[in-house]
Amino acid sequence: MRILFVLNTFPVVSQTFVLNEIVEMLKLGHEIRILSIFSSDEKIKHRNFGKYQLNKYIRYVFVNRKAMPRGFKKIHRIILNILRSAYHGFDKIGLNKDTKSGRIIYSLGNNSLDYSIEVGLSILDSFNADIIHAHFCDDATAVAKELSRQKGIPYTFSAHGYDIYVNPPADWKERLYMSKFCIVYTQFNKNYLINKYNVSAEKIKVVQHGVDINEFKPSVRKFKKLTIVSVARLHPIKGNEYLIVACSILKTKGLDYQCLLVGDGERRAYLQSMIEDLNLSDCVKILGDKRHDQVARLLRYCHIHVLPSIEESFGVATLEAMACGLAVVSSDVQGVSELIQHMKTGFLVQPQNAKMLADCLEALGKDDGLREKMGSAARSYVEKKYSLENEARETLGLWESVI
Repeated sequence: MRILFVLNTFPVVSQTFVLNEIVEMLKLGHEIRILSIFSSDEKIKHRNFGKYQLNKYIRYVFVNRKAMPRGFKKIHRIILNILRSAYHGFDKIGLNKDTKSGRIIYSLGNNSLDYSIEVGLSILDSFNADIIHAHFCDDATAVAKELSRQKGIPYTFSAHGYDIYVNPPADWKERLYMSKFCIVYTQFNKNYLINKYNVSAEKIKVVQHGVDINEFKPSVRKFKKLTIVSVARLHPIKGNEYLIVACSILKTKGLDYQCLLVGDGERRAYLQSMIEDLNLSDCVKILGDKRHDQVARLLRYCHIHVLPSIEESFGVATLEAMACGLAVVSSDVQGVSELIQHMKTGFLVQPQNAKMLADCLEALGKDDGLREKMGSAARSYVEKKYSLENEARETLGLWESVI
């Protein structure tokens, strides 16, 4: 099968599920191309990005402006303003807006999506795609929809969470209607979309996220001290501060532990100040972003994984921790409750409740047998339901049904 992936930005360190899907398609022998509207400004790239030479499959439309030097950003903005003015002044100077140069000027100066579509069409001129697939119902899906309309190639898209609950586009229902189907990763998300947009259940497909169970696997815990780890962006929606407060409670109770926060984001400085204000610098550390293989190795060293999110569409990091045989504690929100079997593979706690979180961590911290029992059950559960290959084959089966 020949697949064109359309993405807003690629690669993104926190979106390993996108990278994993693309790599798995290559491993299964399928041809791919990637249209990415923006290049990534992140310094860290997961090992598989280089291992599978994904750069040779990508066509970037724009350089991410965040990565530009400060002075060049101003020049970039001035150029766009000139192009925009040139387009709107075509009539006055007798030029034709419908020429190729006119369309390009309009695209650059007034609407980046139009130019993204032009680039996508140029890819499809030489790559005879069977399916177009976008991740997130954002600009990527808008571009995929138009490419599908102009080329007559079926398109599908995956919706994840932010694009469903926080910032859904006004034309969500139209994008869904024009697609062959939308993939979501929990039954909760499917039910929500059916009720919100009054659409047929056949339009929403549930595919279970997968994890590389050969890379994320149990081993002897390398850290002798009880180690709590949380792999999550440092963002308000992730509820990182509730874990920090829970750590403060654990310290007052005399539990000997360390807590490692893996991830980066807009709240790093705030959370670091919070750690210092609560006198937790000796036991709570922010490690920043890590490559996927580094995360896998770190998880194998640790004992408990925590995801204290206020909202969460699935929780891939929790799935990876379970694959490593860790007991897990998570907020009882949306799709995560479908992943964790409460009191069997981990604990589900009330969101934004640091005391309840601390109580569960204390119970696991003081009972080695309970930790091992839950971790073993978590690993077995992941092996049965959440392999990457199963996810890829199920997705391929859905695509084959519409081409």
